[in-house]
Amino acid sequence: MSASGFRTVVPSTAAQSAHLQSLPQGRLTPVVKKGKTVFMLADAKRNCLYVGNQSQYQAYQQLRLRNQLAQDKLATASLNADADNEWAAWGGIDTPLW
Repeated sequence: MSASGFRTVVPSTAAQSAHLQSLPQGRLTPVVKKGKTVFMLADAKRNCLYVGNQSQYQAYQQLRLRNQLAQDKLATASLNADADNEWAAWGGIDTPLW
């Protein structure tokens, strides 16, 4: 969240801490204040609330997409390596099996 520009807000009162606990945890929630949409993510485990605007939300979405693509590439590479190892017992994938 911080990497995409979201501010970290730490509760300073017992009422704020209680409110943080009552919010949906680990989920970005849009909130309209004075006609503007802000995005909040409550993290009671870290005792903070992440707050960002539309551009920070878009930056977060782009980071998520980049991370997902990187994870997909890694998973694909791993599957390809496994497949190469499995076909090696048959003399390789390019060798006729019959």
